[in-house]
Amino acid sequence: MAATTLSPSINLSSNMNTNDLTSIQNSLIESFGQICSVEQMELCQKLGMLSKSEQQQAYKMAKALIENRQMPVSMEDWNNLTEWVLMLRDRYAVHLESQCIRQHANDLERIEFLDQVQRLSSLLEEYGQAHDDLTDLLQALKKLRNDWKHRKRDVENIVLSILSSSSNPHPEYRIVKITRTHLATLGLGFSSIGKHYIVYESSMSDESKKDILNNVARDFGMVFQENAAQNLARMAGSYHRIFQKEEDVDVLDEIQKLAQQVYITRPRSVILPYPTSLPTSAAAGTTTAADAATAKRNSTFLERRKSVIILESEDNSNDSLANENGEQYQDNTIRSPMVFNMAKPIFEPAGWDWPHLLKYKRSRTRSGNRSGSYYWCTQILSPNTTGEKDAISAPQGIWSTSISRLSDHFAKVGQDYYSNMLNNARLMHSHRAQMFEFATHSLMKTYRALQLEQGCANLSRTLVFLYRLQQETPQRI
Repeated sequence: MAATTLSPSINLSSNMNTNDLTSIQNSLIESFGQICSVEQMELCQKLGMLSKSEQQQAYKMAKALIENRQMPVSMEDWNNLTEWVLMLRDRYAVHLESQCIRQHANDLERIEFLDQVQRLSSLLEEYGQAHDDLTDLLQALKKLRNDWKHRKRDVENIVLSILSSSSNPHPEYRIVKITRTHLATLGLGFSSIGKHYIVYESSMSDESKKDILNNVARDFGMVFQENAAQNLARMAGSYHRIFQKEEDVDVLDEIQKLAQQVYITRPRSVILPYPTSLPTSAAAGTTTAADAATAKRNSTFLERRKSVIILESEDNSNDSLANENGEQYQDNTIRSPMVFNMAKPIFEPAGWDWPHLLKYKRSRTRSGNRSGSYYWCTQILSPNTTGEKDAISAPQGIWSTSISRLSDHFAKVGQDYYSNMLNNARLMHSHRAQMFEFATHSLMKTYRALQLEQGCANLSRTLVFLYRLQQETPQRI
C-alpha cells in the first residue's frame, strides 16, 4: 500500500462555514486520536496488527490531523486514508471474531464495562495488599517456629515454676537438683549433674505418677495458650488486612460474570478449571440436593481470604482455670486469635511417651554392687547365703522424671503447633497466589477484549466520518 500523506491545502481553522462540517471534522480528529492513542498502539503491537513502519505512518497521519489540523485535499489522499483505516478495522474484526468477543450496542455499555474493570481492579489491588501481608505473616510464623527450637531453657523454667507452686501439704514427690552425692543413690550418670528431676516416693502408684505429669502438662498448656494468644493477636494487628472484615463481594465471581458478558464464548484462559472454593465446615458434605440446587455458588476470594480468620471462644465466662479433674479445661476452647482454625495442642504425654518420661533406676551403692570382685568375694565368704537374704540386701529402685526431658516434650509439642500453622499458611499462600494470578490474568484479558471491541467500533465510526467528509471535499474544491 502506498504511503498515505496529507496535503496541507485545506486548513481546518479556515474556510469552515457550516457547523455540521466543523462538527464532523472535529469528530474525525477525536476518533483518529483514539486510534493512535498509546493504549491502542500498544494493543496493536502486542497482537501484531501493525508493523513498525505502519505505526510510524499512523503517527505521521495523527500529527497532520491532530496537531496541524490539516485534512486531505485530493481524492487520492482521501482514498489512501480511508483504505488505511479500513485495513486496520478489518484486522481488529479478525481478532474480535477469533477471540469470540461480543460487540456492544453503544458507548454507554462500553463505559459501563470499563467502569466495572476499574472497580474490580481496585478490589484486586486490595487483595494483593492482603496477599503481601500473608507473605509477611509467613516469615513471622517461620521465625516463631524457629524460636521454639531454642526455647528449651525457658520451657524448663516454666515447668519448674509450675511444680514449685503446687500446693500439696504431703507431697509424694520431690524436685531435686542433681549433685554428685545424688548420682549413686538415684542411679544417674554424670551427665545428670546440675539438672532437675522429679523423684517419686516408692509408695506412689503408676497412675499417681502419670497424674502429676498430666497436671503439669495441663498447667503448661494454659501458659502456652496465653502466650500463643499474645503472639497471634500481635500478628493480627501487624497484618490486619488479612483479618479485616470483608465486603460481601466475590471478586473472582464478578470477573467471571464480566467475562461472560464481554465474550460470546469465554476462552479457556478465563474459565476456572477447578473448584473455586475451599471447604468451610465439616457439615458441607451433608448438604442436600435441594439445598445445593437453590444455593448460589460461593466462590473463591471471599472464602479464601476468610480462611485466614480470628476465632474466639463462644464461652467467655469459664476459661480462666481448669477444675480439679480437668474436664472443664478440655471442654473449653482457646480464647485467643487463631490462624487457620488450628486445633489446640495437647501437651499431655501419649502412651508411647511414658517410658521416655518415667524412668526406673536402681541405686549404685556398695551393698547393691552385684558385679566384679565384690560379687565373687561375697560368694566365697558366704557360700550358704539364702535367696531371701539376697532379696533383702538388694537395693530398691527409684522412679524419677527428668524435667529436661519433660521440657523437651513440651517444646516439641509447641514447635509442632507453630509448624502446622506455618504449613497451613504456606498452603493458603500458594493457593491464594494461584487464584490471585488467575484473577489478574482474567481481568487483564477481559480489559484487552474491551479495548479491541472499543477500537473496532471507533474505526467503524471513523470510516463514517471519512465518507461524509470525502463527499463534501469535491464540493468545496
